[in-house]
Amino acid sequence: MLGIGGRKSVSDPRTSQDAANVENGGVKPAAVEAKPKDEEAEEDEELHDFTIEGPKDFNHPASVKTQRSIWVPDDELGLGRAEVEDMKNRGFQASLEKAAMDEKGKIKITGSPPGGPEVNVE
Repeated sequence: MLGIGGRKSVSDPRTSQDAANVENGGVKPAAVEAKPKDEEAEEDEELHDFTIEGPKDFNHPASVKTQRSIWVPDDELGLGRAEVEDMKNRGFQASLEKAAMDEKGKIKITGSPPGGPEVNVE
């Protein structure tokens, strides 16, 4: 068989596996070794161990301070109540205390945030 320029064409030396890799963007899939569940759980515990002693100067404040409560205003439609209930079910601290939204969407604060410093709102 003659190829471009009258030269004899050479058969493609790639195997069907190589051709499949080219079809996948030239990326050869890497073999992944599955870990036993116990090893994964142990790794997760090590990654999320927040009791490590030592300097915390470079840690993000959210990683070393206690979570503050999420403050949501109560509203006539009950959306705030539903959101607070959902957040509490997910393990977050949330409250409707001393915050309400009127029919025009204006929020009225009647006291300090839950768990926060005392503030005079008069």
